[in-house]
Amino acid sequence: MFRPEDIELARRLVSVLDLPEDIGEDDEIEYVIERQLESVVEGDFYVTSGVSKAVIVIEDLPFVIKIPFNGYWEEFYDDEDDIPFHHFSEANEICPDDYCFDELQKTQHVEEEGYGMFVPHMEFLCNSHGVPYYIQGKARQMLGCRDAMKPSGDSMQKAKNYSLAFIKEWIALVIDFYGEELWNNFIQWATENEPSVLSDMHGGNYGLDMEGRPVMFDISGFRD
Repeated sequence: MFRPEDIELARRLVSVLDLPEDIGEDDEIEYVIERQLESVVEGDFYVTSGVSKAVIVIEDLPFVIKIPFNGYWEEFYDDEDDIPFHHFSEANEICPDDYCFDELQKTQHVEEEGYGMFVPHMEFLCNSHGVPYYIQGKARQMLGCRDAMKPSGDSMQKAKNYSLAFIKEWIALVIDFYGEELWNNFIQWATENEPSVLSDMHGGNYGLDMEGRPVMFDISGFRD
């Protein structure tokens, strides 16, 4: 749960943003958001983005603000070579929601099943000027915190048994914090019930929370 003052602050920040409702990754969105926020944010901040959302990260705050792009990724196969490729399509009546909404639903499902320690808490923040915003507990990308991972040697040996996309140090840290049985139970549950949670675990989608605990902070995956 977020403190009421954090929710109020986050809503006040996004209220100054005037973004297009059909926001997409090619709209220089990082620059646009930074220019609109620079007069109201105290302290250092930056905006980062991937293929499905932008994220506002303010240094002194315990949360980030996520902004979904308008659309969804679909996986297709080349008829001749049977090679998968991905295409970003605009939202429509059949698929009107967004990746942040998908991530929120999956986060809630993970929490309800007792595996909330693996994901930062996430909530819908508000809709401002036609654009939905979400709030999530802050975490650091694996790419920027690998040196801070100090798993035990025993857990590193156990981590070698897993063929998942995560680096071995991160898996070992999970085992150190929560035990191998809980990790195995989560993997089995996710594989059977929410397979897309584990489908896009590159180095920008998992890492450590601000307490140094291993978490996955972008579990939207590709559209099922």
